[in-house]
Amino acid sequence: MFNHTRHRVILIEILKDIYSNPQLRTILGFKGGTAAMLFYDLPRLSVDLDFDLLNADKKELVFEKIKAILSRRGVLREAKEKKYTLFFLISYEKGERAIKIDISKRKGISGFQLKTYLGVPT
Repeated sequence: MFNHTRHRVILIEILKDIYSNPQLRTILGFKGGTAAMLFYDLPRLSVDLDFDLLNADKKELVFEKIKAILSRRGVLREAKEKKYTLFFLISYEKGERAIKIDISKRKGISGFQLKTYLGVPT
């Protein structure tokens, strides 16, 4: 049975790991449903993490750092570069949903604002 509270805790732990890393915190823009749920307390089920890569020159660094972070949080089921994204899939506990992490490589207008969540700037 899916434990939403446990899943949310894992999502937050991964976010804290990412944004506590000085090499990652300024080059990944957190976006999507989970960002809306956490920052604006929207009552929704969010099961994945979505980011924009803000510096294309750092793609390889991001890929390796995210792989390392996720490997410490569970079993990394998939890590690959797709046409428009860096894609990761992690299982953190038997019988629970996996967490999908998508990092968009598409270039666009960045409208990100610095926010702090649980004491960590994101």
